[in-house]
Amino acid sequence: MVVNGEKSEVAMSMNIRFALAVCALVGQMVLAGCATESAKLPPPRERVAYLDTNAFDRSLTSSLSANLDTVEIPVNDKISPIAIPDRLNKWLAAVDANGGAVEVKQVDNSQGKTRSFPIILIGLAIEVVRLLRGDPQEKVYQPAAGYDADIFVRQEPGGERIIERVVLRRKDVK
Repeated sequence: MVVNGEKSEVAMSMNIRFALAVCALVGQMVLAGCATESAKLPPPRERVAYLDTNAFDRSLTSSLSANLDTVEIPVNDKISPIAIPDRLNKWLAAVDANGGAVEVKQVDNSQGKTRSFPIILIGLAIEVVRLLRGDPQEKVYQPAAGYDADIFVRQEPGGERIIERVVLRRKDVK
């Protein structure tokens, strides 16, 4: 209310209470955001099992951000190296887009030895283009920039090649 050109005490009191309520709400949102941000990443680990989930991304981000020398990603599903799931493909594309090497290695089951072999990773090339374009949602994959990747593939008795594990190695560690 305005009385003689001045706001009444009731109107001023309501404005002050409203301003305090807004400040309290904003403060709670900021504090909640800070707590949530730090709670999102789990502790880094040298082994992060592949699952097609956001939790996998958070675990791998945490491990790579900690600059571990190697991070092994065991793959428990039957995944062909020519049909890599999008989530794993994005990590490999981030390695490649940042100058890292992505190699496929054949696991020799009889002696435990490996050998490299060429493979066409068309999906990987497509993801590299997306990463180079700079989509904001792709920032989660930035910790892969300092790593090389080895994709270990085994041959099943029927001749099918299956990814056994992926090992990410820091580029500066050989």
